[in-house]
Amino acid sequence: MDRTDQPAADQGRASTPRLTWIQDAYGVHWLHGRHCAIWIVKRPAYCDRGNLLAHLELRTTDPRQLQIDAADGWPRYFFDLDRAKLECEAWMTKRGQAIDLSKSQARRRTAMVTSDKTEGNS
Repeated sequence: MDRTDQPAADQGRASTPRLTWIQDAYGVHWLHGRHCAIWIVKRPAYCDRGNLLAHLELRTTDPRQLQIDAADGWPRYFFDLDRAKLECEAWMTKRGQAIDLSKSQARRRTAMVTSDKTEGNS
């Protein structure tokens, strides 16, 4: 097959994030799923693996809901925030975790998670 016959790599793909992302007071970007959440943070400027690091946080103790292992590759490094969001949304959709929350619902979930983390560090 000639290179000119191949479709563009990004043809048919979304170019902007479509699910509801929330940025908390610490600058962390959150995407909430059915049984998990993904959060993206900036990395220090001296890090050369990527400018951003995406983490996966499980919200279930039932292994049948969402099976995650080392092959899933979390945490993940990214250089661009929009690309990171698109890739995380694609992962959520592929794993059946994507839910479309309103901004207010997403903010409430983010507030609950961040308050749990803060209380756990006390």
